[in-house]
Order: sequence, then structure tokens, then C-alpha cells
Amino acid sequence: MTALLLRPPSPALTLRLKEPLSERLDGSLLDPARMAGWSRSEIEQLSVGTGRRRRSLGEFFEVIGDPCSQVVLHGELALMDRLGARMTGGQLTVMGEIGDDCGLEMAGGVLEVFGNGGDHVAAGMKRGTLIVHGSVGDFLAGPSVGQTRGMRGGNCIVLGNAGHRVGERLRRGIVMIQGRCGDFGGVQMIAGTLAVFNGIGQHWGTGMRRGTIILTQPQPLAFDAELTPAREFELSFLPLLWKHLAQTVSDVQWKMPASRWAFRQLGDRANGGMGEVLVLSRQNSPTSTFHRGFDLVKPD
Repeated sequence: MTALLLRPPSPALTLRLKEPLSERLDGSLLDPARMAGWSRSEIEQLSVGTGRRRRSLGEFFEVIGDPCSQVVLHGELALMDRLGARMTGGQLTVMGEIGDDCGLEMAGGVLEVFGNGGDHVAAGMKRGTLIVHGSVGDFLAGPSVGQTRGMRGGNCIVLGNAGHRVGERLRRGIVMIQGRCGDFGGVQMIAGTLAVFNGIGQHWGTGMRRGTIILTQPQPLAFDAELTPAREFELSFLPLLWKHLAQTVSDVQWKMPASRWAFRQLGDRANGGMGEVLVLSRQNSPTSTFHRGFDLVKPD
């Protein structure tokens, strides 16, 4: 697997914002795999939607370099939505903040953001890798509008914090948050893996059917899902997961979990669910620090 970089790819087609945006733009047509076959003139004339009318990309961005499947955007793009939406391949790197719906139904390639993201990041994502070197808003990896399933594949990595309703109805793939996330994380999960390294809000895992939620510390007091008693297990797949994540973000200096031991529970039993909740143990947290309401049961 190719590791993501902490620098723009080279050579690359560069789009540099001419002046701060004053209106919202639709960046959904910026697909590196397709732009590689266009001329620079065609790229400059690419239509980008605004709240009132359609304008050409060249009105907002200076286009530098030759067309290729590596595209780099420079500028504060908090008003540019849908970047990487349905992209099929190549690499799109954003050096700045972005708007909502980043990576919407993404189908391939690498989308990397060196800044914060808005709401609905990776909604309905199918394949590829999306990494945000910052924090994101609500509804990370949830369903796209009109859909009943959340993210359906790929890797979604946030190195900051995330808002509420992370991984709602997650269907497949890996969602990893290095920071913490808000309330209602992993609700109604269908499958897939959600890992949160620095704390999760309340009401998480409610209604989960299958899938895995991985935490590095015990659950908060307010928890609505009905889980089985916790038992400690040695799980051989955990080192493989840590290795996969470390390779994906190899240039990032961060503390990757190393434990292959976890307290395991199943739920949400109120819905007949068999989802898996793992709270890492041994190398990460001594048993004595777990909240007594966690209902730990030592294996025989």
C-alpha cells in the first residue's frame, strides 16, 4: 500500500486561489483521473457552480503546470464544497481548509487535506483513501443525501477531532479518528471499523447491528446500547490494523496503539445486534483505571 505524504506530489498540476472566496463553489468536477486527459485550457474553462450562476475555474484559480493525475489546490477553501466528490483515481491534495461534502461518494484515488474539513466528510464513500490533517464537522462517514447506508469502503483518517454522528450506518471500510469525536458515534452501524483514540461522546453504538468500534479508553457514563459483559481477549487482527494505519500515514508523527489485548463486548442486544466493542487494555490502560460501571468480567 502506498503511504500518504506530508508534501504535495511532484510533478503536479497546481491550482492556486487568486483571492479569498466570497461565495460557495462546487468542486465536484475536480477529478484528477479525468483532468489528466484534458488540456490546460479545458481545465481553466471547467465550470464550477456558485450559489447564483456557473463560472469558469480560471476565474478563481491560477492554473500552473501540465495536466496530470496529481492535482494540488492552494488556498483557504472553506467555501468550496464537494471536493473529491465521486473522484475515481489519482491524487487530490488540498493545502488549506475545505468546505462540506469532501469525498462525497468517493470511488477511488487519494484525497489528502492539510487543514480542517466541514460536515459530511466521506459521506457514502466507496473506495480510496481520504485523510484530513485537521478536524472535521458532523456526520463523518455517514450516509449521503437520500441513502440509507453510510460509508461503504476505503480508508477515512482524521488526525484531529470529529463532530457528532461519526460513522452513522457505517457499511464497510475503516474510519479512524486520532482525536476525539462527539455524541452518537457509530449509531446503527451495519459493518466496518470505527476507531477513536482520544475519547468519544455519549450515546455511541446505539442500534449497531455488526461492525467494530475500537476505543482506547472506557465508555462514558451515558450509554444507550445494551452490551454483553466485557471479557478480555488477545486479538490477532489488531496488530495488522495498527500496521495498516501506520503504513497509510507513515510520515505523520503520532502515537499508534500497540496493544493486541482488548475488553470485548457485543451489542446492541436491544436490537438483536452482534456488533463488537473493543476497549484496548494491557499496553494502553491498566485494568484498574476502567470505570466500575463497565461491568468487566475476567476470563477464566
